[in-house]
Amino acid sequence: MKTILAVTGTRADYGLLRPVLAAIEAHPGLELRLGATGTHLEVRYGYTVEDIRAERRVDCEVPLHLRSDAPPEVARAMGRAMLGFVDAIEKTSPDLVLLLGDRYEILAAAVAAAYSAVFLGHIHGGDVSTAGNDE
Repeated sequence: MKTILAVTGTRADYGLLRPVLAAIEAHPGLELRLGATGTHLEVRYGYTVEDIRAERRVDCEVPLHLRSDAPPEVARAMGRAMLGFVDAIEKTSPDLVLLLGDRYEILAAAVAAAYSAVFLGHIHGGDVSTAGNDE
């Protein structure tokens, strides 16, 4: 049995991950662990982790405690996220961390997994947007 920690940070990536999560859950040789972070844990964005919990178990939460979108605050949030993902990886003991996209909370999860010597699976990154550091 192989354990996969899938990480979701927004409603947008969760929608894309849904069929992948269902396939992992249905596979007899795989065990899904789900981590929620980012806007899922922010009241101002609807605290959408509750929507996820209505569908499946959330095994770990990594809050960002983001106070603003100012670049120094985003950098601080990434640092907090990295520490939180190290703890989440230790808690869930995954064989692979599955990430979707390239937002800063996903980058923090990737660095935490890489330096925790856990394999990474990354899908659907590289889309250019007008937000964040894509410009």
